[in-house]
Amino acid sequence: MKKIRKKKKPVPKTPAGEEGLPALLKRMESFIRGNYQRAAVLGIVILFGIIFVPVYICYSYRRQNEAARVLERAFAIETLEIRLSLLQDVADEYGGTLSAARALYYLADGYYASEQYDLARTCYEEYLREYPRANFAPNAQEGLGYVAESEGKFDEAIEHYRKLVQRYGDSYIAQHAWYNIARCYEERGDWANAADAYEKQVSLYPESTWSDRAEARLGEVRLRLSSARPRNNADQFPGAPSSAGVAGGASD
Repeated sequence: MKKIRKKKKPVPKTPAGEEGLPALLKRMESFIRGNYQRAAVLGIVILFGIIFVPVYICYSYRRQNEAARVLERAFAIETLEIRLSLLQDVADEYGGTLSAARALYYLADGYYASEQYDLARTCYEEYLREYPRANFAPNAQEGLGYVAESEGKFDEAIEHYRKLVQRYGDSYIAQHAWYNIARCYEERGDWANAADAYEKQVSLYPESTWSDRAEARLGEVRLRLSSARPRNNADQFPGAPSSAGVAGGASD
């Protein structure tokens, strides 16, 4: 028996003159006729993009320039109250711009400098919420620690400095976070944790000038820590101060 071979369907040849661009235009025309609704929507989207994108870019550029001028004017004013008012205007009216982010941070610094700690905390927190990866984010996190310290809330300050290390460990600001933590422990009279924090400062950032300061403080803290430890009765002698009196008011 002879094998029956299937005949291959002939491939239609592209007529001469319909190759390249003419053929592409013809296929586009065919697509539009078969999908005129989708084609109409696509055309509207493309037209909207062509018109809207340049307009939005020009608008953003103009807002940024206006915000930068107001910010520059604020920095030139020596009166703190007026400067803070202008910084607040930039932060409120030009949100989303680089100048608004800078204004919000410097506004927090201004409130801190004028001892308006509640307002400083609010601005630092807003900055971290709105611009968590911005250049001044590590500074704002550290600023929260300084605010807490100024209010005598050393446990809260320690927590803010620890977050600085956790979130922004690669930043320059984080290089003295452990030094600040150690200071807060000293304020609490917690010499053991203060010594540990100073040691971390020295080991993690050996080339930092803050580590030199930490080494200088470490000797004093170790001396206080040694004095605060309870002694055996054999070590006591008439007229010697008790261990509790030397402890420096350790609270924990």
